[in-house]
Amino acid sequence: MGGGLVAAQGLAIQICEWDVATGALLETTPARLPSAIAPHDFVITENYYVFVLNGMELKLAPYVLGLCGPVGALLTTGEGVTLKLVPRPGSTAAKLGRKPLTVRTQDPYFAIHHANGLEELAVGGGAGEVPMIRLYTAAWPKVGAGPFLGDWGGAVPLYDDGKIAPTQLLQTTIRLFEEGASVERVVAVEACIDHPHVDPRFEGDHRCRYLYMSYCNDGAPSGSSGSPPIGWMRWDRQTGEQLVWKAPPRTFCEEVVVIPRPTAADEDAAVADAADCWIAGMMYDADRDASCLAILNGDDIEAGPVCRLWLSSAVPHGLHGCFSPGAVFGLD
Repeated sequence: MGGGLVAAQGLAIQICEWDVATGALLETTPARLPSAIAPHDFVITENYYVFVLNGMELKLAPYVLGLCGPVGALLTTGEGVTLKLVPRPGSTAAKLGRKPLTVRTQDPYFAIHHANGLEELAVGGGAGEVPMIRLYTAAWPKVGAGPFLGDWGGAVPLYDDGKIAPTQLLQTTIRLFEEGASVERVVAVEACIDHPHVDPRFEGDHRCRYLYMSYCNDGAPSGSSGSPPIGWMRWDRQTGEQLVWKAPPRTFCEEVVVIPRPTAADEDAAVADAADCWIAGMMYDADRDASCLAILNGDDIEAGPVCRLWLSSAVPHGLHGCFSPGAVFGLD
């Protein structure tokens, strides 16, 4: 996604889709977001690009004048999120002539990372059916007006006083009507978590069942305060079951990468989400001041790592990885 600021009219963007195998550009879609600030993440479903725009304000002049850094120029407004739905080119929604849709809410949560977005009732379905989109998002459930990241207490998060808001998994249900849409949001996982992911074979797919994420704490009450990640969790969106593995004391767990286990015939041939995958994540052991790559079974995550690949030193905290099947880099 690329974009540029257009004064008083929001953010003009261009959404691009590429072929994974060849890198060829397949589609470009111009759109305009009713915000001066680009979202950190967005969702792709079968028919739509979905943007969740947080209530934020950009104070550009102090930044341009060198009076503050980029974070200091950002403020949360305490207003509800705005959703922007843009039909994907060639989709049923586009063929039916559906236009981009803006949905404003009174719900002041703060979306950070989306795990998945899926359509559970088809666009253009049978009579009486209301198309429905579900989003699964790591978010702060409520944010008031004030400095962005103001509860950190400094340049980095200070967890000791318990004032940092927890990150929780939210489920947002969007029901599409001929004119407009309704939005309902609930907390799906009350524990403090972050960086949820799904098996990539089920991204944008209503058959998606399991979400994998960093686990921080259950809280007291549940999810009442943020804390560093100390384990990993698998959540079953059909049953609500939560399975957690906790690392040893003074060991901290990074964001997961979900690696599909290929089937005998075709690695893309999975017809049901059976947690048939590997979960990879970095761990840092503060006692030995070293990091390792941990590998867990997706279908037995609570048993912990099946192997740990230790490095000779510590690896700094990092964000966002991916797995590329069959690719080997830097090895002869």
